[in-house]
Amino acid sequence: MISESALAAMSVDLGSQFLKIGLVKPGVPMEIVLNKESHRKTPNIVAIRHGERFFSDSAAQLGIKHPVNAYSYFVDLLGKKFDNPVVDRYRKIFPHITLKPDDVRGTVLFETDNGTYSVETILAMVLWNAKETTETFAGQPVKDVVITIPAFFNQAERKAVTTAVEIAGLNLLQLLSDGLAAGLNYGVFRRKEITEQAQTLLVYDIGATKTRATILEYRLAKEKDSKEQNPVMVPLGIGYDRTLGGLDITLALRDHLLAEFRKQHKTQKDITENPRAMAKLFKEAERVKQVLSANIDHFAQIESLFEDKDFKVKVTRQQLEDLAKELEPRFLQPLIDALKMAELSIDQVNQIVLMGAGTRVPKLQQLIQEFAKGKELSKFLNTDEAIAIGAVYQAAALSKGFKVKKFAVQELQLYPIQVDFISFVTESDNEAKPKTEKLIHRTIYSYKSLYPTTKKIISFTSHTDDFKFNVNYGSLSHLSEKQLSEFGSLNISEVNVVGVSEAYKTNIKDENTVFKGVKAHFHTDSYGIVRVERAELLVEEKEQPSNSTFSNIMGKIGSFFSKSKDEEKDQVSDDTTKEESKEELSKEEKPAGEPVETPTPETPETQTNTTTADNTTETTNQTNQTDSKPLNETVDATKNETKKEEPKLKVNKIALNLSEDLLDSTLTSIDTKSAASQLKTFEKNEKAKAERDAALNSLESAVYDIASKLEEETFIKYGTAEELIAIRETKDKLSTWLEDDVTPDTPTSDIKDRKKELDAMIKKLKSRRRQHEERPKHVEYMIKLLNDSEGTFALFKNLTELFSETELSTLEKVLTETKDWFENKTTAQEKLQLNEDPAFTVGELQDKSKTLEREVKYLFNKFYSAKLKAEQEAKKKAREAEKNKTKEAKVEVPETGKESVDETEKETTEEATEETKEEPTEETKEDKEGEEEKQEENIDESAKSDDKKDDEEAKKEHDHDRSDL
Repeated sequence: MISESALAAMSVDLGSQFLKIGLVKPGVPMEIVLNKESHRKTPNIVAIRHGERFFSDSAAQLGIKHPVNAYSYFVDLLGKKFDNPVVDRYRKIFPHITLKPDDVRGTVLFETDNGTYSVETILAMVLWNAKETTETFAGQPVKDVVITIPAFFNQAERKAVTTAVEIAGLNLLQLLSDGLAAGLNYGVFRRKEITEQAQTLLVYDIGATKTRATILEYRLAKEKDSKEQNPVMVPLGIGYDRTLGGLDITLALRDHLLAEFRKQHKTQKDITENPRAMAKLFKEAERVKQVLSANIDHFAQIESLFEDKDFKVKVTRQQLEDLAKELEPRFLQPLIDALKMAELSIDQVNQIVLMGAGTRVPKLQQLIQEFAKGKELSKFLNTDEAIAIGAVYQAAALSKGFKVKKFAVQELQLYPIQVDFISFVTESDNEAKPKTEKLIHRTIYSYKSLYPTTKKIISFTSHTDDFKFNVNYGSLSHLSEKQLSEFGSLNISEVNVVGVSEAYKTNIKDENTVFKGVKAHFHTDSYGIVRVERAELLVEEKEQPSNSTFSNIMGKIGSFFSKSKDEEKDQVSDDTTKEESKEELSKEEKPAGEPVETPTPETPETQTNTTTADNTTETTNQTNQTDSKPLNETVDATKNETKKEEPKLKVNKIALNLSEDLLDSTLTSIDTKSAASQLKTFEKNEKAKAERDAALNSLESAVYDIASKLEEETFIKYGTAEELIAIRETKDKLSTWLEDDVTPDTPTSDIKDRKKELDAMIKKLKSRRRQHEERPKHVEYMIKLLNDSEGTFALFKNLTELFSETELSTLEKVLTETKDWFENKTTAQEKLQLNEDPAFTVGELQDKSKTLEREVKYLFNKFYSAKLKAEQEAKKKAREAEKNKTKEAKVEVPETGKESVDETEKETTEEATEETKEEPTEETKEDKEGEEEKQEENIDESAKSDDKKDDEEAKKEHDHDRSDL
C-alpha cells in the first residue's frame, strides 16, 4: 500500500539567490508552491540570531538590519575547500560573513553566535523549510523530491547536496541538471512536435552567480521491449561560467553607488566597514538594476544610509551597460563552449530559448542576438518557473504514486572518471624474473558519455593479496585554466579490497582450480555520483565428467526434453558471453594501456561493460549447451563416443569486502547524523517558542479584550459588583506582569495558567450574556411545541383501537411534566436580574424539547403507518371489484347487429351467418381461452402497477404529514 506521502512529490530549483518549488499531487496538476508570504519564489537565505532561525522574506529583512547573521549565495560553496578561488571570491563579496576552515575536512564553516555550521547543514535548513512550506501548501506530507543543480557540479558538490537532503529528512529521487529540467518542460508540452527527425534546442541561462548554455537534442526512439516510440532528450554540449551572473552586474552597480555617495558626503568613518550600510547599498543596487531593465533611467535613494545621511542619485541604463561592458565577452563564452562540445554551429541550432533573470537585461539580449546571427530568441518558457515545473514532471515520473507519459532524459558526463591502481607485470617472457609494479589508468566513464548507462566492471588479474585502487578524475584538458582552478580536488576515493588473500588460499586447491582475477563493479546513480558496488574473486573450476555411457545418454535425454526457464536464461547468458568473446578478441588490436570495455553476461536486460586490467584477456568456455540433434541420432552418437570427455568449466564467485575512504571532503556519516540532530533541536526549540508566543499573544489579547469590555455597559450588566472588582484587579495585575516580569525565559506553563485564571473569572459573565441572548428563540419554540403536542394528544387519546393505554399515558405524563417544568422555570426566570445565574439554561430547555418531540413522533409514526395500510387495503378491494366486474362483462355475448342496421341487411347477415356457421374446433377454443387468460394477466399487471402508484402516493402523503409535524 502506497503511503500518503508517496502520493505527492516536489521539486526544488536550487538557485543561488532564489528557490522555486514545484508540487504534484493526485487531482492537482503541476504547480508552483506559494510560500508563507504568498510569493512564487523564495529567497535562498537563512538567518540565525540568538539561536533562532529565519527563512525566506523574514530572513532577507533581518539581513538588512543584521547582515552578519544572514547567509545567502552559499550554494557556490558546496564541496569547496577553504582555499578554493570561489571561496575567496565569496569572502570578498560578503566580508561581514565570518567563515572558517573545517580542521578535518578543510571545507567551509559558517560561524554564528551559537556555533559553527557546515555548508551542507545550512542548505539542509533551507531544504527543510522548503519541505515545511510545501506540506503546508499541499495539505499533506511530502517527502519525495527532485532537485535541480548546475550540470557542472562535480562529485564533491553532488555528494554535498545529497548529504544536505538526507539531513533535511527528504527522499531524493534525482539530481537533475537545470538545463535539462528546462528542456524537459519544453518537450513535455510540445510532445506532438517531436519526430524521428532530430531537433536541437539551446537553453541559455544567466542566473545570479553562474551562466550556463545547454544544447539539447529531441527525437523519437523505439523502446527495447516494445515497438512504442517515445521522446528522448539528450544533451549534446554544455558551456558554463560558475562565477558569472547577475550578481556581478549588481556588484558593479553597488560600487558605482558607493562612489557617488562618497562624492556627495564626507563621513567620519569608512562606509565599507559598516555591514548594515553596505547591505542597504546592495539591496538598492539590485532594485535599480531590475527597474533599468524596463526603463532608461531611475533614481537610487536610501534614507539615512550612513551616519544619518540620506542618499539619492540618478542612474541611467547606459551607465549600467558601461559598468558591465567588461563582462560581455565572458557572457558569450559559455555559448561558444557548448557549441564546441556539441560540434555544431549556431546555424544548426533550431531554437534558442533564454532563461534566468539575467537575460532580461536588454544589452545582454542584444549580445546574444548578434551571436545568434539574427536568429529569433524564443521566450516561450517561463523564465522563473520552467526549471521547477520540468523537475516536478520528472518527480512524478519517478514517484510511485503517478503514471505519466514516458519522456527519457539522459545526462552528460562532463568529467571523465578513471580507476588508478598498481599492477604487477613481467617485462620479459621469463616468468622466473620478479614482477615489477606498474601504475595503470583505466577510464570507466569517458568525457561526453551519457548516464544513466550500463554498469562497468574492471578485472584485476595480478592481485592475489589484498590491494587497493583509487577512483579519480581523468583528463580535464577540455577545461580552461580558470575552470580547473575552481574545480577542486582531482581525487574522489580510495577503495581497499579486503579478503582476497584468504579467498585465494581457500579456493585455489589444485590444478583443477584456476584464479581468474578480481572483478570490481561500478555504476553511476541518478545523482550522477559514481559508486563502487561490490568486488568478487573469480575461480574457474574443472568439473570431472561421468564416464558412464548410460549416464551420458540419460543426461542428453533429460536435456533434450526438460528445458526449464533457468536454462533458457542460461542460454541467453551464453549468447551474451559469445559477444563478450568477440569483444575480447578485438582488444588485441588495441595498443597496450588503452581501456577496453566489453559487455558481461549479468542479465539480458542490463548490459555491463567489463574492463580487464593488467592488459590480460579473459576467455569464457561455453558450457551446458543443449544438443539440438534428434534423440535417435544422439543415442547413436553416444555409442561411438569414447568414455573420456573434456572437463566442463564452472566459474565460482567469492564475495569480497570493500572499504572506501572518500577523498573529496564529503561529510562523514557521523557528522551527517550530528547535523540532523542539530536540525531536530532547532525544530523542537522553534515549536516550543511558537507555542510560547501563541500563549503569550492569547493572554495579551485576553487582557486587552477585558479592558475594553469593562468599559461596555452591554458586558458589565451581567456581572455583580464583587465580580467586576475582582476582574479589574486581575486585569491590572496581569498587565503589570506582562510589562515588567515576562522575559524570554518565562515558562509557557505560567502564561497558560494565568490565561486560565482570567478565563475562569469572566466565564460566568459570558455565560449569562449568551443565555440571555439565546433564550428567547428557544422559549418561543417550546411554547409552540407544547401547544402542538396538546392538540395531538387530544386527537390520539380517542383512538384506543390504534394506541395502547401505556403509549397514551406515557405521552400524557411527558407532556404534563414538561409543561409544569417550563411554567415553573419561566416564572422563576422573570424574577431574576441579568447579573444572576439563570433559572434554567438553553441546554436544559433543548433536552426537554427533544424528549417531548420523541414521544409525539412515535405516536405520529404509528398513526400514519396505520392510515397508509388502511388506504392501501381499500384501494386493493376497489381494484378486485373492478376486476370481477370486467370478468362478468366478458361472459355476456353481445348482439351481432346494430339497431340502426337495415332489416334487409340484417336478414342477409343472418343468412350469411347461418351458412358459414360451424362447430368450433379444439384449436379455436384453446386460442380463445389463451386470449382471455392473457387479458386477465394484463389486468393483474395493471392492478399491480396501480398498487405501486398508490403506495408511492400514500408514502409521499405520509412523509408530507411528518414534515408538517
